[in-house]
Amino acid sequence: MKQTKKLLVVATIASAMLFSSCQKENQEPIKQYSTEVIVNDAVKAKLTEQGLTLDKAGKLLLDDKAKSLTSLDLSGTKITDFSVLKLFPKVEEVKLAKNDYKVKFDFAQLPKQITKVDLSDNELYEFIGLSKLDEKTKETIILKELKSLVLPASAKYNVETLPFYFKKMGDKITMTMQNKDGKAEPYTTLREVPDPDVRALLKETFPTKFEGDKLDLFKRFGESRNSDLNVSTYTYWGEIPLKDKALTSIEGVQYIVGDVEWRGAFTANFLNMKKHLSLPYLKVNANCSKVALTKVDVPILDLSAATNLISCVMGNNDLIKTVDLSNTKIGKIGVGGGDPFAGCRFAFGSCPQLEDIKLPNLDKVNEPTLAGCFLCALPKLKEVNLKQFQWVRQMDLAGLPNLTTLVYPDCKYSRNDYGVKLKWGEKPVPPVSDEDDDDDDDDDDDDDEYDGSKDPAILYLNIDKAIYDMPQTPEFINNVKSSVDLSADDKMTASGLFEIDYMGKDYIELYDFTKTLK
Repeated sequence: MKQTKKLLVVATIASAMLFSSCQKENQEPIKQYSTEVIVNDAVKAKLTEQGLTLDKAGKLLLDDKAKSLTSLDLSGTKITDFSVLKLFPKVEEVKLAKNDYKVKFDFAQLPKQITKVDLSDNELYEFIGLSKLDEKTKETIILKELKSLVLPASAKYNVETLPFYFKKMGDKITMTMQNKDGKAEPYTTLREVPDPDVRALLKETFPTKFEGDKLDLFKRFGESRNSDLNVSTYTYWGEIPLKDKALTSIEGVQYIVGDVEWRGAFTANFLNMKKHLSLPYLKVNANCSKVALTKVDVPILDLSAATNLISCVMGNNDLIKTVDLSNTKIGKIGVGGGDPFAGCRFAFGSCPQLEDIKLPNLDKVNEPTLAGCFLCALPKLKEVNLKQFQWVRQMDLAGLPNLTTLVYPDCKYSRNDYGVKLKWGEKPVPPVSDEDDDDDDDDDDDDDEYDGSKDPAILYLNIDKAIYDMPQTPEFINNVKSSVDLSADDKMTASGLFEIDYMGKDYIELYDFTKTLK
């Protein structure tokens, strides 16, 4: 009997263990999901297309597929938060094509294990986090080693990073770049200059930069590094390098202006041409001193590196919406003599889309000064704030129908036509010349000895009636008239800097407020 009971107990235990075992075999394994929630619907859809699983909250199932995946396609998702890549420990390739990326891409955003990147069909010009230049040795330092890089067509405009990264990496990387038809071709540092007249001018000015008829981004300037670049067909002073030339393109100039080794001024004035020329992107390097563009449609003017730029002129640009002068040298040097075009200045005219002009922070600058501020025929501009400047010799403000904020300079001194600095609040009286003295030689001697300290400064203020009717304008005039002489024009026409195109007219009627002064 006891034996029977023992057998029954053993049988019961065995049966229970067998039942438990069957339950475990039939039970699904516990699923592990990421703690991170993916909120980008396009990213979620793209992951699902590649056989990955997400729960309703957007958490990724960390199954064998997710853990073993080596290539991830995130094209067309417009992804900007790349933390999702950390969920795939073995992914080394990421496709980011057609993501509407504009201007800049920072490779530091990507996890270290990513060594293959596809950026095709984006509008990118700057590639950050790949390499940097050692200031002392001038050697390229690699920041991110890639095995494969597919670049958009716009990458051909990059001058400061890609050519040197490409040369430094050598056989370690496969680099391709889309052509104008979208086909990826092996990357090269050679660039075409389509217009024969522009090409001839560039080859003559910068001969060491060319390999045959193509400009080589990797080659150095040599003795031509300090040569100014002027591709104008018009100017109202000086030589006209491309006079009577019917240019079709200025493609190629951006490879000079963007190269940090080049030091000079850049001028492209086509005021005498009926059609506009264009560049999709222009970056100005740190050693460029002046930029003047007329009838060149440039939607993106990158001045982020232009730390020595003292003059920026742009006229008849139909595409530009914003100009950022924050990093430039404008306002940080004085103005000499009576030439309003000497020293620091900015001028923007007949740019129908221009909405915003950002100026440098001059809080720590001693006596911030402008030779000239020219803002004309800018129908979308809303704000002009010149308060930081302690002296502005010439201001042209007209054709600004949507201007709501206008702040005039906080003048604390002035400079006359002799370049003499004058104390604010005291207007000197010029010496009376001796008209009865017929001795020309004596007059010449007197002129040579005169230091100009008795001549008052002149403030040129050319404004239309709408600007004058803003209450701050008469207030400013009253505040400065005891310290300077005031001058005003009655009409603004083509200035040589740009062509007036305002409300169907080629001029702007100005208001001569000097007739009201007492």
